[in-house]
Amino acid sequence: MIDAGGKAIYPGFIDAHSHFYGLSLLSRYADLSDAASFDMVLDILRQQQENPGKLDYRPWLGSE
Repeated sequence: MIDAGGKAIYPGFIDAHSHFYGLSLLSRYADLSDAASFDMVLDILRQQQENPGKLDYRPWLGSE
């Protein structure tokens, strides 16, 4: 028994939401972080154009 002074106590809830909208926006951008030259930038952009909608999963901050 817990005396909560007339207030309600609820069990812990799990936040099961997802970030689908934010994840979908990632498919609109090219990750150029590995591009060491302008030619590599062009190659990455060509690959993105040839494979539209292909998601390159990047972990969320703090998920490591």
